[in-house]
Amino acid sequence: MIRWLIPLICLAGMATGDTISLPGRPVLKLDDVQSGATLPIPVGPFTKGQSPVELFTGTVTHRVYQSEITDAPSTILASLSQQLTAAGYDVRLACVDRTCGGFDFRFSLPIKPPPDMYIDLGNFAFISASRDNSSGIMVIASQSPNKAHAQITEVTPPGIKRAKVITAAPISTARITGELASDIEENGFFILEDLEFKVGSSDLNGQDFGTMQALADYLSANPQRTL
Repeated sequence: MIRWLIPLICLAGMATGDTISLPGRPVLKLDDVQSGATLPIPVGPFTKGQSPVELFTGTVTHRVYQSEITDAPSTILASLSQQLTAAGYDVRLACVDRTCGGFDFRFSLPIKPPPDMYIDLGNFAFISASRDNSSGIMVIASQSPNKAHAQITEVTPPGIKRAKVITAAPISTARITGELASDIEENGFFILEDLEFKVGSSDLNGQDFGTMQALADYLSANPQRTL
């Protein structure tokens, strides 16, 4: 079974804070700081030869972390969506490999080269977010055969500190309450536990999916929400 994580893109955040939790005891492998730089942050997937971006100017930092593999990139994506929203950011784009635009999307990003950073083009997750129209952040996570890799790129105005990265406990994807609306509002994502695809196919295996109906009902009742 393929479990789909649906991250909620909230329109506004009230909480403040600048801490990012990454699983697997992340080790800093590269820390590059550029003052007075401009950073284009993708706000949509790669299509028709480009990714739509918004430009932010300030202190741009690129940090690369490596750790042991504890969570899949898509699972980390759901956690980061929740964390950034709680820190007062508006999530602009949350996607995985093919839904981001695949090969073209990855090579449109300022990704640091191996051996520090590594991207599996068939297994990566990306998220971008902005706050107060002045700070921007994007994170891409992937895996090599033996390591998990994450690059955090931030742009902050003068006097604003960049996010602090700490170790997180492994994320469990087994949790499901059956209350889609409350899970989305509280946690920022929900596991579509009963959504299953046929082996080697993009066709759904079956016709009745309760979580899809619940999701449709939620979106109908909350038209201001974007998934």
